[in-house]
Amino acid sequence: MTTYTGIIHLQQRTIYLPKKDHPFNLSARMLKFILLGLISSQTLFAAAANPVVLVYRGPGACTDGCAEAAAEIPASMGFEIRYVTSHTLTEASFENAVLWVQAGGNAIKASKSLGRKNLELIKKHIRYQGMGYVGFCAGAFLAD
Repeated sequence: MTTYTGIIHLQQRTIYLPKKDHPFNLSARMLKFILLGLISSQTLFAAAANPVVLVYRGPGACTDGCAEAAAEIPASMGFEIRYVTSHTLTEASFENAVLWVQAGGNAIKASKSLGRKNLELIKKHIRYQGMGYVGFCAGAFLAD
């Protein structure tokens, strides 16, 4: 069984990022380029006048700056970063959202905290609204 350190989903395509000890592991630099490529794609820019990146920073997310680190690249490109938790996430949170970023932490705790309703809301926007998804470590497990 292969395990992965991250997953990226955009426009019905999924890229799995292998663990460090895997011979095809992508370096941190390559991960930044992948994220940069996703964020700068024309499909994302066309999705909203003022594109927003939603970054989960609630229970189950790591507490040592993972969410903030994941938000650095899109923020440096001028995207509005909207940090969300299970308590602040609503349908209105997705207005102009082009990307969901789920950083590392504990996928089980994040899943329980978000709950079925919020997870379905996220899936709806990915599947039917064309929002992208980038998940690292626990974020990859949550995507499954």
